[in-house]
Amino acid sequence: MHDIRLPDEFSQQIIKWFEMDRSGMLWLVTGNGLYRYDGGEAIHLGADSYPKLPHAAINTGFADAHNNLWIGAKDGLTRLNLKTWSTKEIKVL
Repeated sequence: MHDIRLPDEFSQQIIKWFEMDRSGMLWLVTGNGLYRYDGGEAIHLGADSYPKLPHAAINTGFADAHNNLWIGAKDGLTRLNLKTWSTKEIKVL
């Protein structure tokens, strides 16, 4: 167990989900979307810089053993390969 001190920008946000991946990056979902935190800086993965990721109503995620981050949103599931940053969308009917 590690002590994690998040930046002040998270003090007024509800964290819906968080998980540490195999490389030690902390992934968080708030009402403002998806963030990656490396212990010093929180990077918002917003629609302007990461258009292939879901941005509305992200609810959950999962970091698997194959270096993928699975992102669950209102309209489906997106797999983000953390090595190549490629994505694959799986739509929910």
